[in-house]
Amino acid sequence: MTYSGETDYPSLIDIAVVVKVMLASFPEQQEIDIDELVYDAISYWDEHFENDEDWFSEEDTDIKDSLRDQFLEACNFS
Repeated sequence: MTYSGETDYPSLIDIAVVVKVMLASFPEQQEIDIDELVYDAISYWDEHFENDEDWFSEEDTDIKDSLRDQFLEACNFS
């Protein structure tokens, strides 16, 4: 699912920039859970969308989950 409405959610490129910065901070031999790393990168925008009910939902698929899935698919991790 792709979101393109009035709300300006981060793009896959925005997420890639944050992922790259996060990866640069890891030691070279550290094992990385890419799914968790991408979700943590997307969480960078949590404060910006704290009042957006679609951004995060414990009970249902939300925009954060969708963006993570799109990013992993675009990078051939899924």
